[in-house]
Amino acid sequence: DPKAPRPGGAALRSAILPGWGQIYNKKGWMWKVPIVYAALGATGGIFINNLKWYNRTRYAYTVAYNITQGKDSIGSASYSKVHGDLKRVFFEGSQGVQPEYLRTNRDYFRKNVDYAAIYFIIAWGLNVVEATVSAHLSSFDISPDLTFKIQPGYSEMAKTAGMSFIVRVK
Repeated sequence: DPKAPRPGGAALRSAILPGWGQIYNKKGWMWKVPIVYAALGATGGIFINNLKWYNRTRYAYTVAYNITQGKDSIGSASYSKVHGDLKRVFFEGSQGVQPEYLRTNRDYFRKNVDYAAIYFIIAWGLNVVEATVSAHLSSFDISPDLTFKIQPGYSEMAKTAGMSFIVRVK
């Protein structure tokens, strides 16, 4: 069918702008595009949140380490820039300044940043794959003329009787 969407065109469009390939295919795009953007939005939001907390804990770890080394003190200008939740737990808690726990949290958020980036790329890739497969299947024949028969048959080469499987495609 010359009017059928080309798989390469659908893949390229989805790679450039998520959902564009689904719109190009003109089949089910009204429910596919919101799913694509929900997946990308969720993974992007998780990435941004973890990156924000990674930067906060990285800065707090640097301040805490400097305090334990005597290069900084609680109440300094750098200490006042530490996020309030991190101050309350890791600086003003019953155990005092805890740089090792901050480092553990910093590493945790860094790992989550990496995972979120990978999940975002996977979601984008699945968007491209779905658009390509949908374009390939748009010209798939689903007419009632497709038949599959089992009938007795005779093989001239083997000179034996048996069963034949016959697939008839339009």
